Amino acid sequence: ESYTDLCDRIRPFCEEPRSSEYKKAVIVAHFCVIRCLMKELRGLSEEETLRLMIPNCEPIPLEI
Repeated sequence: ESYTDLCDRIRPFCEEPRSSEYKKAVIVAHFCVIRCLMKELRGLSEEETLRLMIPNCEPIPLEI
């Protein structure tokens, strides 16, 4: 599965928190999935996403 395929596959998942009344959520995922989530939820370009420094085993808080 390519990076693009992975990002395409998780896109519907990213829409759910935006369209519901979630106040908080915890997502535990692998490195590449986190990178794709950051791309979708922060609206980053592919170049910006690939430059992200994603820490290992540290929470990354996001507001959506």
